[in-house]
Amino acid sequence: MKKYVVGLLLVIGSILFIPNVKVEASNCYFLNYNGICMTEVEYNNLLNMGFTESEINYMDENTYLENKDLIGHVASVSTKYYKDTYYYQDGEIITTSELVTEDEYNHTGEIILQDPTGLMQGGAGILSVLNGFTETTYKRLDAYIIEQSSNLRYKTTLNWKIMPSKRSYDIIAIGLQPYYVYSPGNRAFAQHYCTTGGACTTTNAATVKNFEGGVGATFKLPDGSMSEMSSYIYTDVAKAIGNTLTELHAYGDYSHATSNVTQSQGSNYYTVGTSGIGLYSEVSGYYDSINYANAVWYGSW
Repeated sequence: MKKYVVGLLLVIGSILFIPNVKVEASNCYFLNYNGICMTEVEYNNLLNMGFTESEINYMDENTYLENKDLIGHVASVSTKYYKDTYYYQDGEIITTSELVTEDEYNHTGEIILQDPTGLMQGGAGILSVLNGFTETTYKRLDAYIIEQSSNLRYKTTLNWKIMPSKRSYDIIAIGLQPYYVYSPGNRAFAQHYCTTGGACTTTNAATVKNFEGGVGATFKLPDGSMSEMSSYIYTDVAKAIGNTLTELHAYGDYSHATSNVTQSQGSNYYTVGTSGIGLYSEVSGYYDSINYANAVWYGSW
């Protein structure tokens, strides 16, 4: 009897202290990083609602409870891969963004830095930028349309493959067609990151705003050396007209701050619509610019 109890305790201990494993015991199919035990049905429901395996692994309890019983499927997804180059000269930043193939994105290695002056300084993962410093980063942008029984959900996700040195207030958004649909208010934002030391965090801290043409969130990127960094925003959408809808578009977009901006600047000087994020002149020079990802839905609603 004593051996059985000890063995049982070891098994329980393994389940409690080793995250990211699927557990074949009672109703617990998947135990995520935050200790949330999910059934197989719940886990698959979350996948079908457009959450990635990584997002489920680091999901917080509130998001889990709000989505675990929802029934839906990903009806459309648009993915774009970007290579961003930042050249710093005489206090100015010249930025270029170009689309790259999935293969190039997946086979990109460590961060590419060029410092011809030999004077680049670093601290806590944030680089003190001097003349001649060139930085190249890679990121992936996804726009989703998730179909449910009575409505749709639009979602944008952004994953960094190579982390940016500048960490200020970024913007993530999902645009919609305001004549046809609107956001009734069910929306959510999350940012996930892991340090190179292995400590992972999921936070909902952001300024989230509704616009006639979509939903956006302004949030602070974490300082320090990171091995993972991603974010997402989603909103449920409802019909704005009585006519049958057969084609809809979701416009996923992201603006990365290439200079220091305040939370107020990042939150108050942009809009969201069918062109993604529209930056006002007050801050347009402080952010990069990429083409939005356009997910297209066809059906009868």
